[in-house]
Formats: sequence, structure tokens, C-alpha cells
Amino acid sequence: MKIAFVGASGYGNVGDNTYPFVFSKYLPEHELLFFNSDLPKDMPADLDLLVFGGGGILYNNPSGEDLSALSPHFCQMRYYLKWAVETGVPFGFSSCGFQFRVETEELFREVLKPWIPYFEQARFITLRSPNCVRIMEELVPDSEPRFYPDAGYLMSQLVEVDSCWENMLTVAVAGKMFPGDPLCKRFMQFLGSMKYETVWMSMGAPVDDAPNLSFARRRFPETRVIEAPTPEEAYRQISRSRLVMTGRYHGMVFARASGVPFYFPEDVPYKLRHEDFETAPAEAMGHITVLREAIARLAPAPGRELAPTEPAMS
Repeated sequence: MKIAFVGASGYGNVGDNTYPFVFSKYLPEHELLFFNSDLPKDMPADLDLLVFGGGGILYNNPSGEDLSALSPHFCQMRYYLKWAVETGVPFGFSSCGFQFRVETEELFREVLKPWIPYFEQARFITLRSPNCVRIMEELVPDSEPRFYPDAGYLMSQLVEVDSCWENMLTVAVAGKMFPGDPLCKRFMQFLGSMKYETVWMSMGAPVDDAPNLSFARRRFPETRVIEAPTPEEAYRQISRSRLVMTGRYHGMVFARASGVPFYFPEDVPYKLRHEDFETAPAEAMGHITVLREAIARLAPAPGRELAPTEPAMS
């Protein structure tokens, strides 16, 4: 089966690039294509299924006073949604999340209004926080969204780590986790005095993280800097650390998935504030299960069982 995924991969963000890695590992028997905001001239005519996700792609942040106006991001997503509706290609949402500006979070009904007709037509919707499920149920009561932890937690099942914890602090730079932050500076001093290796790692796009990595090199000459890691490299780095300080959502996801203590500041984006820490990370497999069930309903193969859900480790 030919399946296209629409997300935000391909721009250097480790978290967004994690989803193609995970989906490819768990769906090796299918032909997978990955699209983003760089719209293709034409969509493949022989697609069997269109999947939006994973990631925080469910948002509409217009710049003017009209909260239901169409933002550039929504217009890009609508290109794919309209194509699916017009051609009759089934579509759904997998491991997705909402994102809001602080001032519009309580006004989600207005902000997300353009999405509603497409949520109503989705074959399946799996979301990465209970709060996202609550919002979806208020927007579209019959949508039957399901909550599972972010698909990035499945990295613990896909990536082998060949060493135990090391005396190492890893900082995933973003937001208040930057070299000028007093708390970061204190931790660098404390753990440096205990002979910990300190590492500053980019998990965002170069345009976002490069200035802070340069700052880290100047302020902490003894530190190690990791630029542009792959999802596998970032996961291995975090899983070997004794402590992770992160301003990035997937810095937290990778740390929690690998059992590494982590810290993020209180003033963080919606997706970190609403993470469910009670549900076991392994429950993230629910996204794959729902996706495979949807695939089976579309193209049942008589006498053939679904492929195993335990792919080979990288």
C-alpha cells in the first residue's frame, strides 16, 4: 500500500524528523512518502491513504484580529486535506497535537474552526495528550479521538544504546534553556565541579539553535556542542546522560523514554505543559496499532496477518 504522511519533517527539527523514522520502522511492508509545508506540484495519483502527523501540526495562528482567519500553516495543510477530500483518498491523524499561542489557548473554538470540517471526515484520530483529546471532543463530539503518548517514545524500542549512563549533563537548547540562563549556568558549574562532561545539543532547526550553540562555545569553552544530530544520535546522547535539561519537547520525550532524569522550566509551550506523565511511555504503541488497523480495513489481505510490530533495532 502507498501511504503519504504530512508533517513538519525535513527542516532540521529532531522531533519532527523522528516521526518518519518511527513510521518507517513499524510499516516496512508499505511504500511510505513524507511531505511537509513545501507543497508538491502534484500529489501521487495512486495513494491509498493520507496520514497527518505526527507532531504539533494542528494549529491555526492568524496574525490579525480575526481569530478564525486562515494562517499560512493551515493553508498549507489544507492543500493536502482538500486534495484528499476531492479525490476520495481516506485520511486520518496520527500522534498529533494542538499548539496555541498563550493568548489564544482559551479561544481554541474560534482559532481551530477552519480545521473542523476535516476533523469530521477523518477515518481515525490519535492524539498525544488527554488535553488534546478533550479539545477534539469539544470541537467534534463524534470524532472518537484516542490518546496515546507521543510516537517519539517508541525510540526506546527502535534504537540500541551500547553504553550505560555516563557522568554527563546534556542541555537540549531552546527557550529558557540557553547559555545565558542563570539556572543553566549554575548547573554547568555544579556538575562541572563534579567532573561531569557538559554537552549542549541542538534539537531544533539550525536557524533557531545556531546562535545559542555559538554562545555556549564562548561562555563554556570546555563544553561539547552537538549540531544537527539525527533522531538516533540525539536519542543515544540523551540516553547516556545522567541528567537532561531541555527546552525541547522531544528532549523530554527521549529522556523519559530512556529513564533519564530531566528538567524543563515552567514557562514552556503548550505541548510540554500538558504532557501526561502518568501513562507509561510504552503505550505510544497505540498510534501504530490504530494506524495498522486502518490500513487493514482499507486493504484487507485474505489469509495474511498483520506484520509484526517489533521491528529490528537500529
